[in-house]
Amino acid sequence: MMEIAVLWLINKENEILLAKRSLAKSLHPGVWGPTVTGTAEAGEIPIQTLVREVEEELGLKVNDYSPHFLFTTDFNHTDGQVRRFNIYYALVEKEITNKFKIDATEVADMKWLSLKSVKEFLITPVPEFELIPSAKTVWPKTFEMLEKKYL
Repeated sequence: MMEIAVLWLINKENEILLAKRSLAKSLHPGVWGPTVTGTAEAGEIPIQTLVREVEEELGLKVNDYSPHFLFTTDFNHTDGQVRRFNIYYALVEKEITNKFKIDATEVADMKWLSLKSVKEFLITPVPEFELIPSAKTVWPKTFEMLEKKYL
């Protein structure tokens, strides 16, 4: 089983920051997903993976955002492996993106989108926003829990 840390950044306008995976990625190049997603290294607990991945992909230090644990869920990936997603969120100012030092080998683009819009993408796909395979399975519960905790 692969341990994965996921971070959703959310702003006061009820927007979430989606990230487009680099076209250089071997798995799911060019598709859109959560702000940051990363695989645990040996011996890491989920929050350590999250902090490391956010620093690697966006250049943010943990004092730039405050991650809150949301839930853990397993996803049966099409490659046959189970992914255990440890999902976090952080409430941030939209301008946090000015601090980003994006690693282009990881992230091709980022966009703030209303939660409502992203939920609609799950029902009616939009070609310019192809979503990662786990989106239809994992995101509905994520958004439901975010709405209960934050929105």
